Amino acid sequence: MSTDSVVIVSAARTPIGSLNGALSTVPLHDLCSAVIKDVLKRAGVKPDEVSEVIMGHVLTAGHGQNPTRKASVGAGIPYPVPAWSCQMVCGSGLKAVCLGAQSILTGESTVVVAGGMESMSRAPHTVHMRAGVKMGDASLQDSMVADGLTDIFHCYHMGITAENVAKQWGVSREEQDRFAVKSQSRTEAAQKARYFDQEIVPIMVPSRKGPVEVKVDEFPRHGSNMDSMSKLKPCFVKDSSGTVTAGNASGINDGAAATVLMSQSEAARRGIKPMARIVSWAQAGLDPSIMGTGPIPAIRKAVEKAGWQLDQVDLFEINEAFAAQSVAVVKELGLNEEKVILNSITVFCMFWGFFLYVFCKKRPYELEIDFDSSLLCCDPSKKFLQWFQLMARKDILIIHGIGMLRYRYKHIIIQKTLKSKFTYFLKFLMVYCNCAIAAITVYHLSSG
Repeated sequence: MSTDSVVIVSAARTPIGSLNGALSTVPLHDLCSAVIKDVLKRAGVKPDEVSEVIMGHVLTAGHGQNPTRKASVGAGIPYPVPAWSCQMVCGSGLKAVCLGAQSILTGESTVVVAGGMESMSRAPHTVHMRAGVKMGDASLQDSMVADGLTDIFHCYHMGITAENVAKQWGVSREEQDRFAVKSQSRTEAAQKARYFDQEIVPIMVPSRKGPVEVKVDEFPRHGSNMDSMSKLKPCFVKDSSGTVTAGNASGINDGAAATVLMSQSEAARRGIKPMARIVSWAQAGLDPSIMGTGPIPAIRKAVEKAGWQLDQVDLFEINEAFAAQSVAVVKELGLNEEKVILNSITVFCMFWGFFLYVFCKKRPYELEIDFDSSLLCCDPSKKFLQWFQLMARKDILIIHGIGMLRYRYKHIIIQKTLKSKFTYFLKFLMVYCNCAIAAITVYHLSSG
């Protein structure tokens, strides 16, 4: 086993498409191919220099044999290079990154493309007709719900697990709505400030009037407020005790993302400045009925493996499948809310598999001079802007949690590696639909 660190040298994503939205007609392997091409170009790596391609992918029905392989070849990677997908439900994308890192550490691979892809819009309805139907009707099954949104242990929707968490941790409807409004508002602020532009790979979508370029996330709802949020009815528990609504739960979306991984020495040999190095990762099991609280034990394990304490972490990106579980995790870990989720696009933009964001932020002096507080800070106290400016003057170690559906959660810790005069803000956000989501957040902030 090599002691050389594994580093991330590039990352990118497609826009997030809504259910039956702009990306719904695009084959999933095409979305993935576009991202793979882009991350290789960003890294300055030729397709024939790739050792392996690993993508997290959950809703595989109807996509044909090994869609990752098709995406890899479509990106120009030669046939001899192996490409495959892994399925660990909400943890699939991060598991792909961890598998890629392990492959490099064991000497099996030199350069790995790892990430995830999901098209919830293209998940088919299925029917069991292998033996035929002798009499009566045959019903269709929604594979998105059956394979992605239903807890196989209790046979109920993921939303019920969020209700369970809200009840057990005492998270009120008002707390959930307030958290959701903050998440939505920060997403709106980040979009208006165009923070996401550099991480997004535009997708050309065929239409009757010619190709249409899609380069903006569809799902965020601008102008969210407590008044409108409080008027929404509960989705899963219909009586007065229900607290989870369409407003404080995540959405159903389409997209793909990828990273390029290699050893630190390989990056040095190529003259590539790494974005970050992977420090540790961890996973933990728990009762499936409260699956959203998995980040609690997983974060603790990942921090312990890194040799850190929780109070040494400057930023947490906690999965936001539901506002209920996000609030519960923050409560249980005793986190400072000002350290949790900066440019949020999670409660409102989730899908299965794996999704990454890359924010190439402005330089430190620009952060303090040019940022418009009306865009950056949606809460009146302006603590958000003040916190962001403070972070621009520090070296930061970031942990990011990834939620995994039902009973396992994974977390990964990434540490600053660049010694540059510039500030790099890299955010890998793995997002999933109405259940546990995942994210890796990395800040590269120089002290000089």
